[in-house]
Amino acid sequence: MSIVLNSNTTAATAAFHLNNAHSNMEKALVRLSSGKRINNPSDDAGGLAVSYKIQSVLSRTEATKNNIKNGISFLQVQDGALKVLGDVLDRMAELKSFYNDVSKNSMDRENYNFEFTELQRQLVLTGKEKFNGVSLFSTGPSSAANPPFTIITTEDGISGVVSINRQGMYDNFFSSKFGADGTNGTATVTRNISFGSTSTGALTETGTDSDNQQNLLDTTLSLGNFSVADFVDYIQSLANVRAVNGGQMSRLNFSQQMLEENQINLEAANGRIMDADMAQESTRFAKYNVLTQAGAAMVSQANSLSQLALALLGN
Repeated sequence: MSIVLNSNTTAATAAFHLNNAHSNMEKALVRLSSGKRINNPSDDAGGLAVSYKIQSVLSRTEATKNNIKNGISFLQVQDGALKVLGDVLDRMAELKSFYNDVSKNSMDRENYNFEFTELQRQLVLTGKEKFNGVSLFSTGPSSAANPPFTIITTEDGISGVVSINRQGMYDNFFSSKFGADGTNGTATVTRNISFGSTSTGALTETGTDSDNQQNLLDTTLSLGNFSVADFVDYIQSLANVRAVNGGQMSRLNFSQQMLEENQINLEAANGRIMDADMAQESTRFAKYNVLTQAGAAMVSQANSLSQLALALLGN
């Protein structure tokens, strides 16, 4: 190779390798300090785009899990109220059995009726129970203003939408109970029902008087207006409602389990894209650190080659 003054390609080549080694060392250092493989879009543009979408799904999944937990809590509170309602109905049926005892006089029956009326009022209060301001029960005929369902949105792009039933206190217990005259017949009966709420006002039920069943919330009625069969029907309705509640709670538990499984798998997928291999990066850092130091030394040596030209000139 010729000895020249104007061009020092050896030093330029050494400087190129030094810059390349230093750049790779800095990249390894940033990955080691952040723990991420992708710190700039230029590191892996496609991988960054995929990771961004996965992280968005993970955020929605976490929010959905919280919604599911709130839905389970709603159903648990609702079932607690239904359990109390069942105890009330059991006691009413028991009072009816006492009422039918031929050894009881009229004063005894009045005492039973007094407790029965108080239990009716408790049914009204139970029907107005709320969870975080949301009614546990629908206390009127299903309509747009009084929907039978409370929707818990769980849409996260994976699990779809889950809804929970608000349970119709009116629909499940009282809307099919007619017989204002206490006798069997085919007449159409219309009767106002008060749920003890001025905001709700009077509700109306209309149907055919085809049985002896009465409106259980009508406090003007006494035990004499009801039969044991009526309470059997009410208890059966309650059993059905609690079964629906349990089924929905089971579904929410499985929905939560599915979301947790999805979250684990998505986090693993995102980690394979974004997380740095610490062992690999520490090896790269050590490698390029040595190359940087060696490159700096060689650039210094290459720059000294021009001194040979001066030696040839007699200096």
